[in-house]
Amino acid sequence: MPFGEPALDIVRPAMALQRILGEQHDSVVASAMLARAAQAGEADPADAAALAGLESRHALAAEKEYFRLAAAWPVPAPAGILGPLASGPDGPER
Repeated sequence: MPFGEPALDIVRPAMALQRILGEQHDSVVASAMLARAAQAGEADPADAAALAGLESRHALAAEKEYFRLAAAWPVPAPAGILGPLASGPDGPER
């Protein structure tokens, strides 16, 4: 591993936060798709509404988990952890 533990200090929380954001995004997209399917007559409106409600609750739970995790496990700034290794072609990150 070229960067070792300092890089993992950035990657671990970033991966966890990205997973939660992905879950939230999937739920938002699913809710929108269900609404469109119901409007187009491709799904029973009551079923679509029930499923959309489940997805909305899942999205809200993911958002709460994101903020809880972000507060408990913030992603450190790469330049602060990796020092000169975080420099790009234009110099260090700001």
